[in-house]
Amino acid sequence: FVRSTTMDLWSTEQLRRMQLGGTQQFHEFLKLYPRLCTPPRTMDELSVRYRSHAAAHYRRLLDIRCDGADGAEIRAPSPDRGHDPVDEHVQ
Repeated sequence: FVRSTTMDLWSTEQLRRMQLGGTQQFHEFLKLYPRLCTPPRTMDELSVRYRSHAAAHYRRLLDIRCDGADGAEIRAPSPDRGHDPVDEHVQ
């Protein structure tokens, strides 16, 4: 799913999220996680990337930054555990 910032309608909140955490920033963040930084080639690899602790942390951090804080109070998963899947039953 791809959207254009010039051809599609975006809310102010959506634009802010893209400014603070778009694709380039996400890929830079993933460089900290060796098992996630290679572009996924299969649906399984895509699922591993986006259901990981690292991706969940990035989403939380982005939420906090969009609210105007810096996110320094939350701790990123370690590089050797960031690829682990988030337990979907725990919020």
